[in-house]
Amino acid sequence: MEEIRVDFDKNAMARDAEEEVFAVEDRDEEIYTDAKDNEDEENVEKGVFRFSKPVLLDDGEVREINYDFTKIKPIQYLNICKQVAKKEYMVNPALNMSVQANMFCKAADIPVSIIKTQITVPDFQAMCLIAQNFLLSSRDNEESDLL
Repeated sequence: MEEIRVDFDKNAMARDAEEEVFAVEDRDEEIYTDAKDNEDEENVEKGVFRFSKPVLLDDGEVREINYDFTKIKPIQYLNICKQVAKKEYMVNPALNMSVQANMFCKAADIPVSIIKTQITVPDFQAMCLIAQNFLLSSRDNEESDLL
């Protein structure tokens, strides 16, 4: 039987392993930095929503609308939740599209009938997501303040 010997360069293997660790750490740092930058840019309380196609309001044809969730009072939010709960089962108001739609309309000072009849489904979903982000981020901020 023939014996086969393989010599390993332990130092080379250690260098390769070390380079892989640094490469992974560098990527994690980039991802964290990007997430932090996006967090700073995103304001979930106020903003401008741009419709994919014009919407008819009292002022005429509108392509964008300002929204401001900070002007909504807790009693208004509770009333929206009560109104929706009468019509459908709801586990978490922040995840309910009816609550989200009503909240966005309240923040933008537009009737709910406008977004239910005149806008596209992708626009409707985008509005609901904006409201959901506001509702969930408000909750996260309150919890972090308590800790």
